[in-house]
Amino acid sequence: MNKKNNIGFVGLGKLGSCMVACLADADFNLFVHDINADNVIDIIKGVPPKGVREPNLPELLFENRNRIHDATCKTIIEETSSCFICVLTPSKIDSSFSIKHLKDSLKDLSVELKNSKKKYYNFFIISTVSPGAIELELIPFIEKHSGRTFNQDFGLCYTPWFIALGTTVNDFKNPNLITIGSNKKEDGDLLESM
Repeated sequence: MNKKNNIGFVGLGKLGSCMVACLADADFNLFVHDINADNVIDIIKGVPPKGVREPNLPELLFENRNRIHDATCKTIIEETSSCFICVLTPSKIDSSFSIKHLKDSLKDLSVELKNSKKKYYNFFIISTVSPGAIELELIPFIEKHSGRTFNQDFGLCYTPWFIALGTTVNDFKNPNLITIGSNKKEDGDLLESM
């Protein structure tokens, strides 16, 4: 297995499961994790998680199941140099987005990164967040739990996906627009190449 093609992925819901299938179809090896163990079991078997119905998804998952691996956060950090995070960010009463699930995922990954000998690691956030959340909350949160410095020891890019349920696989493979927010050109270039 070529480690250069290894990618971590946290969050296997309606969008995440489609992205995993498409990335695996593009010859990436996916190390996946989800708080719902049933989602991981289904994806590893090559079937969509319960409640996820997307055209072409069952075929893509089944054909590429050998490139999708069950992983802990520790395994993700050990086996990859970047991780997509696609977890729920529900709307709050004030119309902002809750980043509780993002913080839960990032804390687990950051603690493993702290114990790793990796020189640099990239986090790619797909989940929708409110303006300022990346810079003011998530980057300091990763620094706190990883003991690492942003842009020196880790990077963080924001890439929200504008897709519609029912056409997710097609939208991911044929996007009208890709948005990438990055503080470091090399990190943005890496994400763009994926």
